[in-house]
Amino acid sequence: MEGLMLDKLSNKRLIYSFVSAVNLGLEDLFIRYLYEEIIKRELQTEAINQLNTYGLDGEKIISELKQVSIS
Repeated sequence: MEGLMLDKLSNKRLIYSFVSAVNLGLEDLFIRYLYEEIIKRELQTEAINQLNTYGLDGEKIISELKQVSIS
């Protein structure tokens, strides 16, 4: 049970870091790295919702990141 709570907290921190990086216009490579982690954890919907909360176009940002992924 404790592991599940830590995973949820970790996921929230990941999404917060991603949204902050996008909002602040940080390095593209860093943003893409965070996005890859979001994909691995299947958190795209939550990321879009958080981006929208900050007045950003979450779907547009995610679709642009889908086109350019780290290989």
